[in-house]
Amino acid sequence: LYDNGYGVKQNTSEALKWFKKSAENGYSTAQYNLGIMYEYGEKVEVDYLEAIRLYSNAAKQNNADAMSAIGSMYLYGKGVAKNESEALKWFMKADDNGSNTAPFEICKMYMYGIGLTKDEKTAIMWLSKAVERNNSDAQAMLGRRLYNENKFDEAIRLFNLAANDDNVDGLYYLGITYMQGKGIDKDLNKAEVLIRRAAELGSQQAKELLKKVDTSR
Repeated sequence: LYDNGYGVKQNTSEALKWFKKSAENGYSTAQYNLGIMYEYGEKVEVDYLEAIRLYSNAAKQNNADAMSAIGSMYLYGKGVAKNESEALKWFMKADDNGSNTAPFEICKMYMYGIGLTKDEKTAIMWLSKAVERNNSDAQAMLGRRLYNENKFDEAIRLFNLAANDDNVDGLYYLGITYMQGKGIDKDLNKAEVLIRRAAELGSQQAKELLKKVDTSR
């Protein structure tokens, strides 16, 4: 409640207190959420080792999000030696437990040849699985591929799903779709609203595009 602001004013300090208490009592979701706070330095000093400890405790209880988080720690060498094979092992375990982030991470490993031989066919299989599990990053990525193949209806459906989740790429590409008017009625006002939201969330592409738009006015 305190972390996302549902029913109470958002309060990260209060969330930290409750996550710590719940984590000590063995609740895997709290352990995972507290791990996130230590990994990214939200109201605490960044502490990768503490994040891994918390993720590991949650993973022992079959928390799929924690398993995927451990995979990412190994993939990027955060608090542990970088080990792509170990990362893949954890992503696979997370996938077996229903994670919606792990299939997307595995997709990228195959897509870009990270610790694996590049294999686009296998990458797309994992991408589709991530989309089925409502991963907004995957929805935006697959939407973009379909858009480039002129499969506009399905691309727009996926962009909308991602944008509804406030996904930066989903917002940006849905905005571009309204700007170009491919497969949808052109609507520059809607395009600008979407692209401005993407910029607010940190999209560099969106910021650069808006700069050009604002300069031309």
